[in-house]
Amino acid sequence: IYWLIVTSSHGRVDPATMAPGPEEAILEEEDLGSEGLLWVPKALIEKVTEAIKNKKEVSKDDVTQLIDSDEIADDVVMVPCDMSDAADIEDVDNCIETMGASKVAEVFVNARTKFLDSLKSMSEEEKASLRQEMTGAEYKEMMEEEMNAYA
Repeated sequence: IYWLIVTSSHGRVDPATMAPGPEEAILEEEDLGSEGLLWVPKALIEKVTEAIKNKKEVSKDDVTQLIDSDEIADDVVMVPCDMSDAADIEDVDNCIETMGASKVAEVFVNARTKFLDSLKSMSEEEKASLRQEMTGAEYKEMMEEEMNAYA
């Protein structure tokens, strides 16, 4: 499992898909501390956020879907999470087993909150140029383009 952090070709940040910040690259297990966005299903992150807020358990299946959003429907709404603070996840493949589903879910909830908080400090012009949602079909196309760029 790897997490794709969105950039344009040759490492240039695409402002339509990235939050402001340093240039990004594909985020792999060994460099999870890199700054960048991870796109997740909106309904799922909202469900997980509500569970964490209410101190309820989050299912392993829900967290697995957050980590690996490859099998999504084309009409699913995807939203970004700012994963720049996810350095404590050293082993993506086994993080649910080592940290527990609720702890991993908390990392995603905090990442989504961080992204939303960063919007508050932006001008309207900056917000307008920043992509805040995409469909599952757009996400899959973006993933394919990024995989081809690094192939």
